[in-house]
Amino acid sequence: MSHILVAVGILILTYWVSRATLGTLSFTKLVGLPRLLAGHAISFALLALFVFLAGARDVNAPVPYFPAQALWLGIDWLLAKRFEAPSQRRRRRSSSMASGTRRPSGNFEPPKWLIPLAMGVLTVGYVAYGWRTFSYDMISYHDVIVGTPPRDTIYAAGKPAFGRNADGEQWRPIEGDPQQYSQWMYRQPLMVVRFSPEHYVNDIRCSNNDRIQESSCLSTLAINIGTTEGQLYEKLGIAPAGGTTPDGRRVASYPEIGHDFVLEQFTVRALHVYPSNGSTLAQLWRFFLWLVP
Repeated sequence: MSHILVAVGILILTYWVSRATLGTLSFTKLVGLPRLLAGHAISFALLALFVFLAGARDVNAPVPYFPAQALWLGIDWLLAKRFEAPSQRRRRRSSSMASGTRRPSGNFEPPKWLIPLAMGVLTVGYVAYGWRTFSYDMISYHDVIVGTPPRDTIYAAGKPAFGRNADGEQWRPIEGDPQQYSQWMYRQPLMVVRFSPEHYVNDIRCSNNDRIQESSCLSTLAINIGTTEGQLYEKLGIAPAGGTTPDGRRVASYPEIGHDFVLEQFTVRALHVYPSNGSTLAQLWRFFLWLVP
């Protein structure tokens, strides 16, 4: 995500969590400024705990939320003062009418529902845009979509440079029809597309440690080659599956969204996109973690 989208996401999340805490505190005896201070303090504590745990216990994860929480505290305090003044004027106006005198009405006051409405619209747009990006990255890489035929791969990524028919074979330059091979290699970026026996894209792999590489891999789900292990877990949460390869690399596997990330020295070195294998609920949970800034 861009820095602007991250900032928008932080503002949205702090707003709705603080609304929930302030709404809960409305059932207590706290009123006025003490309730505002307590509500926003609890809101920040809840957010800090969540992003700390979801971010593989990164102590720096809650830091960006503090300015946004302070901003909403200031806005809530100013609005409380602003809406308190008209109620006092209405009381004075009622007493003036009772005594037979009338005073000119005050300035126009914006309705209280204006900010919640604006934040609701912004939230819907933010979630819809996020889902559009997430759902597409979940089934594709470099516009090559899992489950599509070879002609769609050529249309999206162009003609491959090398081909072979099995993992143990040597790569051969492709001069004729690429469809004579079940595995294709591209050089920019370096990625391998493998087809199923039914001639549909089965999976896509990309790494940055091959001799024929001319450019690094593209990002997927906002994860790049070179992303640290901590940043990966902050974005997608702890991997539910995986293991260690014979050469000592660690694989962080997310089968519910069809993505594996190969890590070496605490850094993503390769990625693998394949058909997802998980429940819709698990996919939505990964989306929520990915969407949280």
